[in-house]
Order: sequence, then structure tokens, then C-alpha cells
Amino acid sequence: LLGRDATPLGMLSTHWKQPHRHEEASLRRLDLFARLAAEFIEHDRISQTLQENKRILTLFIEYVPAAVAMFDRDMCCLAASRRWIIAYGLQDVDFLGRCHYDVFPSLPERWKEGHRRGLAGEIAGAEEDQYFHTDGSVRWARWEVRPWYSDDSTVGGIIVFVEDITVRKQADL
Repeated sequence: LLGRDATPLGMLSTHWKQPHRHEEASLRRLDLFARLAAEFIEHDRISQTLQENKRILTLFIEYVPAAVAMFDRDMCCLAASRRWIIAYGLQDVDFLGRCHYDVFPSLPERWKEGHRRGLAGEIAGAEEDQYFHTDGSVRWARWEVRPWYSDDSTVGGIIVFVEDITVRKQADL
């Protein structure tokens, strides 16, 4: 059994109790079965690889030591790091798949503009940006928005990186 790129995948063997000579139609069927078996094996290997890659990516996103979230073109959250969840108090909020603006209806317009720029294919951000946290406290952040691309090379959404720099800013004051 050979894969599409001629990689050996295995072997199909037939056994008969007595000497046997295949007819042309029988050989074509065996060839078809061999090609189907090779396709099933390749499909299974690809599926296993995709599952493993998804598991690794999920672990990376969850444990990356930064507040990072990924959004689609409609600003629905696809994934978020543990730091993002903690930083924005989302531990008990069902936010995945929901529009970011529904979860945070009072986002500053400058952040929304950064999102729009990212969705237009630009990189946007700020080194120092003051904002009011959900608990009412004044905070400072360094943030960046970067587009991510679909298979067809169109912008699929954005990735938002945020670093809380409040402690550093307070020390500078």
C-alpha cells in the first residue's frame, strides 16, 4: 500500500487454499481495495496529527505567560490564555464564541479602532495606554493587535496581546 506521495504505508495480502489465478476484473477490485485502504490509513494519520497539533496549540495558548486572545472577523473569541482570563476576570464567564464587545461593552473606542485596523491587515498597538479596569481602578497596558490569515490569504481575525504595566507606571510617577 502506497500513499499519495509513494510513501509505503503497509501491505495487502491475499491467501487462497489452492493455487488461484485472478481475472482482470478481480485484480482491478483488489487494486481498488488497496487504494481505499491506503486512503483510510493516510486519513487516520492526518486526523491523529491534527488532533495532536490541536492539543499542543491548546496547551500553548492556555499556558503562555502573557494575556493573549484570538478573535475571528466578527470579534468572537476563539481562544484565550489563562493570563487573559485572569486579567479580565473571565474565570466564571462563558466568553468563548461570544463577541468581545458583548463581553466588554464599554471598551474604549481607541481599542476598537485597533481591532478594526487589525481586521484590515494592519498591526496596531500602544506602548503605554491608560484605562479603567472592570473593578474601577486605573490601569496601564501595553497592547498590540495583529491579524491572522486564513488559508485563502484573507484576514481571518486578530490576535490581541496585552501586558499590564501598571506597577511600572506607578513606580515612574
